[in-house]
Amino acid sequence: MVQNPQYLSGLSPIFHRMRYYGFILIFLVLLVMISGCTQSPTTPKTAPTTTIPTLSSMSTVATGPKQINVSAWKTEHEVVIQYNGGKDATDLTSLKVQIDNQNGLIIKRTFDSPQIGTVYPFPYTGTPDATSVNVIGIFADGTQQTVLLINF
Repeated sequence: MVQNPQYLSGLSPIFHRMRYYGFILIFLVLLVMISGCTQSPTTPKTAPTTTIPTLSSMSTVATGPKQINVSAWKTEHEVVIQYNGGKDATDLTSLKVQIDNQNGLIIKRTFDSPQIGTVYPFPYTGTPDATSVNVIGIFADGTQQTVLLINF
């Protein structure tokens, strides 16, 4: 009895075809990868050069922090803020006051043209529960600066 030599190896003919197709597939993948890697790189586009004009005469006056004196305290039934003047008192145009309370209530007021020695009371119906006071000075040159931040 003569046997088919292909079957002597113990492998079916389908496996031999799959192996053949596998080699072809690997060859095609390598070919695609190689062809992608051998393309010449494109030259990057250069941005057009522009000249930046320089200003020959420009001066900037840097101002330091403004100096004014504001104080705040709590009494039995109110929070009191007092404006006491200072070196930059003539430049002060207004004071913005924010009082934060323990219950989440925020009180905001703006006082225009404050006068030296002026007292600004914030009365409470019960005991004041203010946690902080933030006073921002607004000056003639547009500067806004915190001039008092106090936590009770």
